[in-house]
Amino acid sequence: MIRPFKGTFRLTQGFGENPASYAKFGMKGHNGLDYGTPTNTQIIAPHSGKVIEASFDANGYGNYLKIENAVEGSVLAHLASFQVKVGDTVSEGQPIGLSDNTGNSTGPHLHWGYYLFPRNRQNGYVGFIDQLNLISMPAETPPPLEGLAIEVGYNPTFEGQDVTVNGVHYKAIKVDGKLVWKTEPQEDWKKKYEDEVAVHKATKLALEASLTKIANAKTALN
Repeated sequence: MIRPFKGTFRLTQGFGENPASYAKFGMKGHNGLDYGTPTNTQIIAPHSGKVIEASFDANGYGNYLKIENAVEGSVLAHLASFQVKVGDTVSEGQPIGLSDNTGNSTGPHLHWGYYLFPRNRQNGYVGFIDQLNLISMPAETPPPLEGLAIEVGYNPTFEGQDVTVNGVHYKAIKVDGKLVWKTEPQEDWKKKYEDEVAVHKATKLALEASLTKIANAKTALN
């Protein structure tokens, strides 16, 4: 299961919050997750299933969709419009509507209610549960290595070449026979620099000791 939108939007009201506001509805608190999506944000299906409701609730959800499969269900509310209809089968991530501020809402946002089967409607939240910990976090796609040449300003010329630009350290590696830049964590190149400085100091001290020894030997001969 994924969040019902792409990108990042602030969680404006979590599950179970503001119990006083929801007591009049016979609930212990907010029965879903609210995200601050601007009007006309693309909403996608958080999981696969069939659209069993696509309706308007003037005093509550406004324009809302309900999607269910054999395991779970979701309500996506306060929408501007639908891109699916009752009876449609949707897959996870499929566009289903645009967000808005319809129904009982104080500003543009998306209300997402979630439940599992069997649904316990006596749980104080009309059967909805807190889905926050059930959401899969998609892995971030790293920028293509070839694109780092733009950040550095030029392509590498040999493997192992390194350079620091704007506080970021880059090292040339070979991928599929092609030289590309790869960023290195700050602690890695910082340690490498410190090690090189230590080696340089040790070499310098050893050289100075050798020169002193030679000078002393010359003095003894004289």
